[in-house]
Amino acid sequence: MGFDAVFMARIEETDKAARARNQELEWIHKPYRGEETQIFAHAFSGELYRAPPGFNFDEGSTDSEWISDQKSKGYNAPSRAKSLLNHLRDKASKYRTDDLLVLFGDDFAYSNASRNYDNMDKMIEYMNEHHSDEFVLQYSTPSVYIDKIKEYDIDWPTAEDDLYPYHDFRTSYWTGFYTSRPLLK
Repeated sequence: MGFDAVFMARIEETDKAARARNQELEWIHKPYRGEETQIFAHAFSGELYRAPPGFNFDEGSTDSEWISDQKSKGYNAPSRAKSLLNHLRDKASKYRTDDLLVLFGDDFAYSNASRNYDNMDKMIEYMNEHHSDEFVLQYSTPSVYIDKIKEYDIDWPTAEDDLYPYHDFRTSYWTGFYTSRPLLK
């Protein structure tokens, strides 16, 4: 197909929950039954493609900034680290490898990129200094992540379904979202 992998934020919630319970949020997807075509698929866990809960450092967010300076009145790095560790442990329980892809973004995000990166730099430095025995944080890309995943000798689950219909509200279905009127999208 010309790709190494496909990443998706939206799959049907009961399917996503079952995949998370069984550590199958990554799998080999075979979109055409009976053919050899296949691709590595990765579904993001609960937060879609947003920053972890409480770690939106963008302009207008009410989430706390990361303050690592112990002399600062607002010093909060240990409590912020505890919260991030809880998130990472939960996320790790849903995947099969020791490598995690953690996204920091959202629609219309990074209106203040400097603030975002300043906070993430402090977070990465603090976490690696104090918690590298459990997690090592670094900036990365999807291709770097896929290269790391390829190093594992894992018999990935396979799927041949089309992942639709997708719904995000009780009566809101996206079945035709990607197929009808493609020139208008």
